[in-house]
Amino acid sequence: MPSPSEWRVSTRYVLNQKFYQVYRLKDKTKPLEPDNMEIISNWDNKTDAEEAAKRHNIRDAERFWERKLP
Repeated sequence: MPSPSEWRVSTRYVLNQKFYQVYRLKDKTKPLEPDNMEIISNWDNKTDAEEAAKRHNIRDAERFWERKLP
């Protein structure tokens, strides 16, 4: 099973309006392209998007360690 990357924030422009997208690569060994991206949602505030990415990275880390516990 491919290993996903951490959650990140990218900037997108749609009809001259700036959005911040939280995404991760499905397989971190492959290039950044639409088929290899898992996208959560779009935000119009960069701080909110960064906080969402941080929360998802913490959640993923907690799930990883829960699987490691006996």
